[in-house]
Amino acid sequence: PEKKNGKLPLKGIIFVQRRFTANILYQIFKALSRQDVEFKFIKPEFVVGMSGKCMVQSTENALERKWCKKALLKFRYGDANLLIASNVVEEGIDVPRCTLVIRFDNIPNYCSYTQSKGRARSKESEFISLVCSDDQHKFKNKYEQFKNIEQNLCKLLVGKTGSRQAPVGNIDYNDFSVSTYRTSEAQATMVSAISLVNRYCSSLPQDMFTNLTVNYFREQKTDETYHLLHRVMLQFPIMCKIRYGIKGEWMPTLKDAKRSAALKAIEILHKEGELDEHLMPIVARNPTNLSDLNNFFDHWLKDEPKFDSNGKHLSKPGTKNRIRIHKKVIPDALQNTMIVAEQDIYLHVFEVTTDYNKPSELDNRAFKFYNLLNSPQSYAILSAKPFPDLCDYPLFLGVGKMSIKLITNSSSLSLKQSEIEKIKAFNLMLYRDVLEILKTFLVFDVHNDSISFLVCPVDENHAIDWNVVERFPKLEPRIVPSHQQRMEMVIDPEQYRDAIVVPWYRTITARTVYVVTRVCEEMSPYSNFPTESFDSYNSYFRDKYHLEAFHTKQPLLEVKPLSFNKLNCLKPRVSKNKRYFNIDLESSTFDEHLVPEFCWLIKYPAVLYLKAAMLPSMLYRLNSLMKAYQLAYNITTDLKLPISSIETSPLACKIGLLCDPNEPETVSATSSTTPNLDASLDSSSSNDDSESRSSLKVFDNEAVNNYEFELQKLNKEFSWDDAKEPVDFHRQADDMLSIDMDYYCNFIKKDVEEDYIDESVPAPLLDCRQLAICYSDSIEPLHILNKSTNALEIKDMLAVLTAKTANDICDLERLETLGDSFLKFAVTLYLTEKFRDLNEGHLTSIKGQIIGNKNLLYCGLRKNLPGYMNMYDFAPCADWVPPGFTLVSEVKDKLIEKEISAEVLYGNQASVEEILSGYMLPETVEKMIKCIDNVGEERHDSVLENVLGILKVPDKSVADCIEALIGQFLLSYGLKTSLVLLGYLKIVPPSNELHSIMETEPMPAKLSNECSVEDIDFFIPGYKSLEQSLGYVFKDRSYLLQALTHASFAMNRLTDCYQRLEFVGDSILDFLITCHIYQHCGLLSPGDLTDLRSSLVNNNTFASLTVRYGFHVHLLALNPTLNDSINKFVSFQHQRGHKVDLELLNLLEEKECSLAESVDVPKVLGDIFESLACAVFLDCGKDLNIVWDVFYKLMRNEINTFSDKVPKQVVRLLYESNCKPRFGEAQVVEKSDLVVVPLYFSFEGKVHTVYGAGVNKHYAKKAASKIALQIMGQH
Repeated sequence: PEKKNGKLPLKGIIFVQRRFTANILYQIFKALSRQDVEFKFIKPEFVVGMSGKCMVQSTENALERKWCKKALLKFRYGDANLLIASNVVEEGIDVPRCTLVIRFDNIPNYCSYTQSKGRARSKESEFISLVCSDDQHKFKNKYEQFKNIEQNLCKLLVGKTGSRQAPVGNIDYNDFSVSTYRTSEAQATMVSAISLVNRYCSSLPQDMFTNLTVNYFREQKTDETYHLLHRVMLQFPIMCKIRYGIKGEWMPTLKDAKRSAALKAIEILHKEGELDEHLMPIVARNPTNLSDLNNFFDHWLKDEPKFDSNGKHLSKPGTKNRIRIHKKVIPDALQNTMIVAEQDIYLHVFEVTTDYNKPSELDNRAFKFYNLLNSPQSYAILSAKPFPDLCDYPLFLGVGKMSIKLITNSSSLSLKQSEIEKIKAFNLMLYRDVLEILKTFLVFDVHNDSISFLVCPVDENHAIDWNVVERFPKLEPRIVPSHQQRMEMVIDPEQYRDAIVVPWYRTITARTVYVVTRVCEEMSPYSNFPTESFDSYNSYFRDKYHLEAFHTKQPLLEVKPLSFNKLNCLKPRVSKNKRYFNIDLESSTFDEHLVPEFCWLIKYPAVLYLKAAMLPSMLYRLNSLMKAYQLAYNITTDLKLPISSIETSPLACKIGLLCDPNEPETVSATSSTTPNLDASLDSSSSNDDSESRSSLKVFDNEAVNNYEFELQKLNKEFSWDDAKEPVDFHRQADDMLSIDMDYYCNFIKKDVEEDYIDESVPAPLLDCRQLAICYSDSIEPLHILNKSTNALEIKDMLAVLTAKTANDICDLERLETLGDSFLKFAVTLYLTEKFRDLNEGHLTSIKGQIIGNKNLLYCGLRKNLPGYMNMYDFAPCADWVPPGFTLVSEVKDKLIEKEISAEVLYGNQASVEEILSGYMLPETVEKMIKCIDNVGEERHDSVLENVLGILKVPDKSVADCIEALIGQFLLSYGLKTSLVLLGYLKIVPPSNELHSIMETEPMPAKLSNECSVEDIDFFIPGYKSLEQSLGYVFKDRSYLLQALTHASFAMNRLTDCYQRLEFVGDSILDFLITCHIYQHCGLLSPGDLTDLRSSLVNNNTFASLTVRYGFHVHLLALNPTLNDSINKFVSFQHQRGHKVDLELLNLLEEKECSLAESVDVPKVLGDIFESLACAVFLDCGKDLNIVWDVFYKLMRNEINTFSDKVPKQVVRLLYESNCKPRFGEAQVVEKSDLVVVPLYFSFEGKVHTVYGAGVNKHYAKKAASKIALQIMGQH
């Protein structure tokens, strides 16, 4: 059983003549392995042919065929090691190399002998024939005949080159005497030319089913001496830019004639730029070698560092792991805003109003809060500059939603220096004593280096409230009173009305104050306590805090808490669920009463104390809106757009987009909550974010095969559910019950035409029912395509600059999706117009470089876009710097130089005089610098970047911001201005070609003007049927011919193949569908929006639609393997009623397979759909509205179905299946461009391993996930 003494383990076949014999032997060996320990290693199976029933189309026949195929799979993958088989296994079926082959019955003929013997191919294999003792003599004679035949065949076929006709003497030229073609780096000879031509053809874009080759056409003549001469015309595949035939010289042999034509072809390919100086095909992965692209990437940074200051390897530019430090942008309106005495000062007032339902007066606490919040008293900004108008925005307190309006330039005034000093003292008190968020090492910014305006209180007339400013240069220190001071305390109820109190018996560090909503004179410390735990308030304080009230008749205070622990009011407060947001909830804090004797009385006005809690959020929002306005102003000015187009409608909060209740807790393989596999798995971890394919390990092709996957595919070939399949009574006869036999008999009575379609009998391509389009109601146009207004909202620009990580009420994710689709469409169309001779492979590569994150990053850096971005959650208590304050330049420069966080400065405290003056004493500065120097070489990730005026931004976030900016301009200004923006950002070089690509004449499909309509119709005789199904009549059917021509159809020389049309059509459909989703699915989260887009725009969906409407029957292709694959998918969809669902989406595409045989959905079917979209686009004069009208009718059902219930992506679906998935390390297949990713998952108590293959790691992980889901039957 095991490999011993160098012998291989058992892998045997026993050939029999009769089906019954195979079954009996199977039962004998099965019983033997069960009853005799010595033979327990035997795992038998049997396979028989269907010759006796090949014409019987019955379910019984189909069932036995499936059981036999399953037995072969078990033998192939090692679940069985002894196969008893009839002659069905002698030839035509792939079985592994066998170590033992036995002929149980007499060998009928030589053919059977040599085929069965051929199964024992190993040197260590044994071939045994069992013979009846009475037939030994007869068998020996037959065996001698067989050996003689074998020996004679070997003599005739092996090594007999000497008897062949001698070649012509000059057939192999000396390399020095043949024609050559030389370049600066290489030369081609007639001997090497053919291989060079073949290598070039293999570099052309082609699918898995197609191997593009040249066609040779021969002509002959005789010379003066009557010797036969040959000349060959070479014709490249239609994918090549050289579409005419290339003729070689007249040669005495056909081989030389082919070589001559090939050499001429090499010369032409090099001169046309298809081969480089080494006579190698221009590598599609490095399109920057093309001279026409020199100005496309001249803005890229040269000599990017590969290592950081610690010698650590840096990630590639443009990736999420490459993080750069950028200087924060200060908007023009906020620069140099420090107020100066006797000069014009502008007052900008924050108007705060409630935006929630007014509470009942019965709820006095909430009612009092409501009135305080609506008080006209507020805060204002004093600035040396006027402000532009900004949009209103919401803030969120525990009691509900607030509306904030900044009344810019409310008034203009001038102040004396003494008044400015009073306001500075007020600001110090406000941030240090009230809000308690001022860092002790910050001072006033007297050099006007940062945002330097000041804040002041204003009254109901929007004038500076000097009474408050002068009364509160600082707050009284909070000192716990002594017994004597408490006894001498005079408690005046009037002092406590609408006041702020703080219990001094609680933890001093608790950042909570209390607003007195009512003085309860009817209550005293001896009033009953609200719970039965204590008799009175006095007993509560005595037992819990060891305090006894001296003033027994003092009133109690009804209070409502105001916490300063969380000053971020930008977003609604989160409920306990943490998955839903509540914007209209009253605080759930326990209603409290406090004793005045046990509290500090804060005399600062309660309304200003209450609104101070919102002040950091108001100032943060002001800064972010100013940056949004600044960027909008800069771009509109540069593009010469009207400044009046910048509008200020209010910023809204869409609660539905802040969270996704259906979103799984774990959607990423790197999430910390992802469950680990069982301990039996290899615990070695792998890095899923590896960026360089060159660093991946080499992987063997054989590892891609998987028994479970093959078994799952086998189950899919038959229409019945595997779980409903009857018991195999041949192999499980011992366990059969009468009820099982009854079920089997009922099962096989089903009509095979309903339940089973034999894959071996393909459905004819031309016999496919075409479904009519029955939608007659009007289609709502896409507003984005018909944009007539020119308005850029500041609130929308805020979303453009806000990353998801900022945890704000708006972010760039939805806009990024829209901008990404438009960018792909615009660049695709631009490249096909500009480079009309490049094939789809080169165009795809150039497009990848242009729309890639690396290029978008450098475009963003040119415009200093990272400095405008809002990247991180607003944390006022941690890293926010109040306006008007800064870190002295000497200390700041030292921190930036050493790349050290400002956290090291904690413990250093500037004096009040230093803070107000803005200057630190030399000894204070020296002390801080010493703290920095003592850190040494250790580096800290700074959480105080605001202190240093810097921002850490991942490269990918910059690219996302660029895409969001494009998406917003598309919404605001339409297609034409968005195209101008692409040139402005230098994504592609600005030119008239770019700006007018939607208006220029479409590129013609005809390769020659001499091509007639009749010539075109010759290739597409069924065009009327196709146009009827499509719902569009072509004006120029050459576009239709090109859209239907596969690269293998060399007969069509009137047009190119469809690959360039497919290249454009994919981006057209993606853009139009994304516009529709954005317009009609506004409540979808960004994740759902992306999932919906992916579900609609993919090869599987397009392929199914192609089959549904019968477009595939018009395909022009000369590729039998491809036709077989198409037939297989057509049959599959026909059985399912042409449904597009999750099962279809989980089928394997070509990008996710290593072998053509593994492909479930041929890419060509999706390509036809995309090519037709481009054909309609070009034929109608580039009118996207017409394209949408046509294809929305075709896709309406899928769009509506998926919009109602968004299909989840396969990787996310896998993590939700509770199978404990883990992806292994990505590896490159040897001598291939494929990447393979192993996936480990638990199912039915076992750990399974599958391998996903794809053109990159993304597709490989998708493929592995699909295979795992298919194994688990989760369709």
